[in-house]
Amino acid sequence: MGTKEIVHFTKLFRGMIKNATGNKAVVSEEMATGHTLGDQTDRAMDEREQALGLKLKGRERFYLKKVVDALERIQEGVFGTCQECEKEIELGRLYARPTATLCITCKENAEKVEAQILYHKKSHTHGQTFAQVDIISLPNQRSLDPRELKRNIYHLPLLEENKLA
Repeated sequence: MGTKEIVHFTKLFRGMIKNATGNKAVVSEEMATGHTLGDQTDRAMDEREQALGLKLKGRERFYLKKVVDALERIQEGVFGTCQECEKEIELGRLYARPTATLCITCKENAEKVEAQILYHKKSHTHGQTFAQVDIISLPNQRSLDPRELKRNIYHLPLLEENKLA
């Protein structure tokens, strides 16, 4: 990668950091003054907007860390080098995604591996089982007619507190 491209990316990253630090005060001020004294719907909307603002702020911090890391790679002289195969990352990829740390081939391979992660690693409930006391036995029915089940659900015996322990 030539000096011209290095200068371009250095200016780009410094500009991103400057814009982000300038926007912090504006975002914080908007979030602080966003509360209204309206009805329940207005307060719910304010809370939703505040949650969205915090989420966006978190994403911005995450991206800024990538930008700072990219500036450090420029200073170390390894910007534009794939961290996996150590080949040069194509300039087109860097223009499209300036914080890229992997060449397109290595990134595609990484995404294939990520796609093959088993469901149980993605699942929030994997490995959790129901305790025996949590299982409710429905009366034997010849059919699973929802109307019949709904009528019978009210006739189920209640579990005693001592059985739950």
